[in-house]
Amino acid sequence: MRSITMPGVEIRERDLSQYNPALAGTTSLVMGFADKGEDKLPLEFTSRNSWLTYYGIPTNEAERYFYYASMEAINQGGKLITAKVPYDNSSSDIYFKSVYDVATQTANAGTLSAITTEDSTLSASNIITINTAVESVATTALDDYRTGTVKPTSGTFDIIDITRQKLTKDASTEEKEVIGTFAVVTAATNGMAVQNILDSIDLTEFNSVSSLVTSAGSTVTSADTAIQFATSAISDTTLSQKVAELFPAVTYTDTGAIDREYIRQIQVTVVKMYVDSNYNNKINFEVAESFIGSLNSTALNPDTNESIFIDDIINNNSNYIEFYSNITGSNLASSTSTYHINNVANGVFGFTEAQASKVLSVATLTTSITSIFDKLNNIDEVEIDIVPDCGLSNIGSYLTALSATDSDSASAYDPTSTDASAWVLTDRDDTLGWRSTSSQLINFCQNTRKDCIAIIDGMRPLVATGSQKIVRPSAPDNTIDANILNKVKYTTGLNSSYGAGYMNWFKQLDEFTGTSFWCPPSIKAMGVYLYTDRNANYWDAPAGLNRGVIFTANDIAFNPNKKQGGSIYTKGWNFAINYPFDGIVLEGQKTLQTKPSAFDRVNVRRMFLRLERLVYQIARYYVYEPNNSYTRTRFVDQITPIFEDVKLRGGLYDYRIICDETNNTSEVIDRNELKVAIMLKPSKTSEFILVDFIALRTSGSFAEIVL
Repeated sequence: MRSITMPGVEIRERDLSQYNPALAGTTSLVMGFADKGEDKLPLEFTSRNSWLTYYGIPTNEAERYFYYASMEAINQGGKLITAKVPYDNSSSDIYFKSVYDVATQTANAGTLSAITTEDSTLSASNIITINTAVESVATTALDDYRTGTVKPTSGTFDIIDITRQKLTKDASTEEKEVIGTFAVVTAATNGMAVQNILDSIDLTEFNSVSSLVTSAGSTVTSADTAIQFATSAISDTTLSQKVAELFPAVTYTDTGAIDREYIRQIQVTVVKMYVDSNYNNKINFEVAESFIGSLNSTALNPDTNESIFIDDIINNNSNYIEFYSNITGSNLASSTSTYHINNVANGVFGFTEAQASKVLSVATLTTSITSIFDKLNNIDEVEIDIVPDCGLSNIGSYLTALSATDSDSASAYDPTSTDASAWVLTDRDDTLGWRSTSSQLINFCQNTRKDCIAIIDGMRPLVATGSQKIVRPSAPDNTIDANILNKVKYTTGLNSSYGAGYMNWFKQLDEFTGTSFWCPPSIKAMGVYLYTDRNANYWDAPAGLNRGVIFTANDIAFNPNKKQGGSIYTKGWNFAINYPFDGIVLEGQKTLQTKPSAFDRVNVRRMFLRLERLVYQIARYYVYEPNNSYTRTRFVDQITPIFEDVKLRGGLYDYRIICDETNNTSEVIDRNELKVAIMLKPSKTSEFILVDFIALRTSGSFAEIVL
């Protein structure tokens, strides 16, 4: 209320600095299979190109689920966290690394005649030789590297490939597939030689191309390649010189002297190999990324005083490798020492065809999801709002069915193959694999994090067989009532408000092959959730003609009428309808909770989860504060605007917050507790609209009608 009584201007202050506004953005956790990339590592992506660079183009049905779910999140403006589920093959827990030994000085590493530093002229005795070998490293060991539990052997550094790219080369037939990557390590003197700073240098830091050996032991010869390695860094325009030219321009501190910081640095370059159609399908090379830094962990940039430690530079910026060193002072030698790299190209990162085969198993699927969830169970470290199924429950069900019929627990996932005949739905036992994976997702949301909701896929065999719909013109005896509705009962009983199920599958065009595939409904439902949050409110129903239209699908597995849709809805499942003029629309917003309550609707459950998170984030700052009237009043004042905003915008009918002496009695205070009671009346959606048309006689009165 204003306090001035005459026309004029009144300046007033309102302190909202402690009010946390509604969280911006909705975060989806998308898990699935990919052609490459590190297993079971949660990562955040913001663009399609970066996703494809890391995970590769999808090559099968399971990988399509992962890709299109990720793109749905990105395209709808949501925050995306991804995690790759590994295949169950020989390389699922193996990476390759190159181990570089810098422990030994040698006096005959090369010829130097005019390299000087601020202190003195370098001679051969100042050169450290670095030898290398290729080894394998297990996933558990890689985790130990990252936590610092394990370090490389003293006097060595390790470069670990994290892309897990397939590499094949059959020397007998000269067949070549997608080729992997390898790391090139060079000394600063190599870059200086290209810049014509050195009078004389003969450091053969790149051996001949025959030093390249695949993970299967096959040697890459000169005849295989479109471009050659030089035996000297400056002989001609080859890959050797391309790498050397990446070294930054060297500056002088005075005439004839080179800053010793350059002398003590190394250059690590990631080189990609590929089949070049312009050179008769020979192997060609291109530089993917390059980094300059010091093996000395205390080294600083003399101009900016920032760290130039090569470990940190690479691990914070590389998309292909991780770098770990354990170089002691004795290995670094004197301030005038430099490095000579020996056999830097000995070994190619990558997997053979056999190692990279894509095999799945139920056990690996279950344990991998558990491992991913273990890395995301702390709500203070990462926010997650939605956990879509993305077909994982159906993959689990498919593998379980094959295991029961073929006594084979591992198989590729291909629901359109002849093996799909074993994947049927005749009773509740056929849902075991689907049910266990679905329960795993719901349990993570409800009991582990308690702040997100899982979107569960209905079973694909319920609506499609192979690549065809069950209800289709070519099978006139197959009807929705006889072939779908009477089997929905097998998929009930998950019973949780932290999960919502969607029955209908969607046909979508694959942008890479030009063919259509059946897309899991959770992917499209997630997109509708994100669209609703971005264009409306997180307490609005993610369904219907205003917010539930699906633009990226061209067909649905079945198209129920109102009575059939009602039968599905009463069993707790949501569905979709293909309207002639409005398109494909998501219908229903029930959770999987069987007990009727406010939480059997998605919009209410999601609103409570978001409000609970907002209150939690504020309440953390009141831990250890005195439980007195001032603290309680301050806390209520800070959270009240959150609920008031939701009420004014239609998400709540009303609310009440109690945090005073009535629920913070002396007994409560003596237990070092502070109690807050927040009572909410959530707005209900109009899902069933009843319109009565009433006819009256001409002389009738409207006031006489009782409605």
